[in-house]
Amino acid sequence: SELSKLMREMQKYTKTAKSDVKENKTPAVYPASFDKIYTAKISTGVSKSEFYKQFADLYVASVKNYATSTNENRVETYNNMVNACLACHSQHCPGPVPAIRKMAIEEKAD
Repeated sequence: SELSKLMREMQKYTKTAKSDVKENKTPAVYPASFDKIYTAKISTGVSKSEFYKQFADLYVASVKNYATSTNENRVETYNNMVNACLACHSQHCPGPVPAIRKMAIEEKAD
């Protein structure tokens, strides 16, 4: 479906972001294509819940926050992006949850 293709693009962005965070690189800009999360067609026989838009809003905001993050809050904003994925997938389409959990970066204690 259109949405599953978009989710794979989002997964690729997140995998690259994880690598970038670990290498202390500046985040890639927010991909405008991610705005399709609101309109992308889903698989036949599946429907979006009444909370889908709120989850989409959370995800978009978290990616934008990560993309504009500073060195000081980069790991936190990255993990917030991953947690936005988890929040939605815990309610809709839970299959990817184990893979999403592996995307998180353990924060170093001060």
